[in-house]
Formats: sequence, C-alpha cells, structure tokens
Amino acid sequence: MAELLDIARVPGETVAGCSISGRTIAGLCVGAQSPTLESMPRIVDAQVRDVVLGGAVVQWVVFERCLFENLSGPTLIVSGLFRQTRLAGTFGRIMVRDTVLPEEGASLFRTLRRRFYAASDWSLDISAAEFVEFDCRNIPGDRIVRNETEQGLVVRSGAERALRTPALQANAWRGTLERRLEGDLESWVLVPPRGRPGKALRAALADLRNEGCAL
Repeated sequence: MAELLDIARVPGETVAGCSISGRTIAGLCVGAQSPTLESMPRIVDAQVRDVVLGGAVVQWVVFERCLFENLSGPTLIVSGLFRQTRLAGTFGRIMVRDTVLPEEGASLFRTLRRRFYAASDWSLDISAAEFVEFDCRNIPGDRIVRNETEQGLVVRSGAERALRTPALQANAWRGTLERRLEGDLESWVLVPPRGRPGKALRAALADLRNEGCAL
C-alpha cells in the first residue's frame, strides 16, 4: 500500500502489479503537478478491490491497465489520466475533472490530456460499474467503454441540439449538458446513478435518445 501511494512523490516513477483489497482509507491526497506526460508517475496493472474511501484527491497520476472494483465512499479524482483501466462493481461518488485545479495547472493539464488521449484507443471501461454519481469531465466520451443500454454518450453537436429542442427544455440532463459545453471536450458519457435515485435521469436519457441528441 505504501509503495502505491509513495510513487506520486517520485516524478516519472512506475509501480506495477500491486494489489490492495479490503482496506479502509480515511483520507488520501496523491500527486503533484508534472510538466510533461513522461514525468507523471504511473500505476500499471494494479488491482484495487473492496476499499472504503473517506475521501480522496488523486492528481497528476497515470493509471494503465488497472482494475478498480467496489470502492465505497466519496472519491474525487483530479487530473488523473487513464489508459485501458476498468471499473467494475459498485462505487460511491466518482468525479473526474481538471477545472478545480488552479488555472495555470488546469491549462497545462488540458494540454497534456489532449496529447495523451489522442494516442489512446480506450481509456476507461465502466460498462460493468454502477455509481452513486459519475461526473466525468476530462475524459473524451468516445474513449470510454460503456454499457450502451444504461449509459449514454453525447457529442457536442448533440448537446447543442438538445438545448435548442423545445421538448427537452425541462430535461433532467440539461444543466449537465450546459456545463459540459463550457469545457473543451467534444463528447461525454451520461451515467445515471444506480437504483431509485437514477430513475428520472434514466428517463431523461431515453428522451435525449428519442430526439436524436444522445446515443
């Protein structure tokens, strides 16, 4: 465990093949700003299962070919980059974003992020995962493997069309689409929460699809 967390203090370091299971972590803050992709620490082929998080900030770390399964509690992932990493099982609140960073750091991260995902075929597989909330603002939606029945995909033109469509003026995803359009990505996933809380958002996603605004 210590090895996994300590790599964020060593620029360019890689940890491979570690496994964490059945742990409780009261609070976690990992990562420091890196000027290049090559200097960002990497966690490769890691497996993290059945972990309870009391709150986590993970930034400026690259995850490659990792598996995260059944993480409970709020999780905030800031400026993490993902390549062929899978999320499976049930999760608490997952937030993947870069805009909470200071503007200078956020601008640098966006530049590195565009370069990273341009060279990636897929980044994150959430097709077997359910969330209390999945708020993903810094991974292109077309780089995310999703459950196409339950999890939607919207591109920028579709979001813009949804905001102009009279039948969708009260759509429950409207505020989300407005915020996504403020960013620089061209596509996003829409993931309703699991269980009863997601009922209205699942219906709203169906309406977006019926109007040709989402996949």
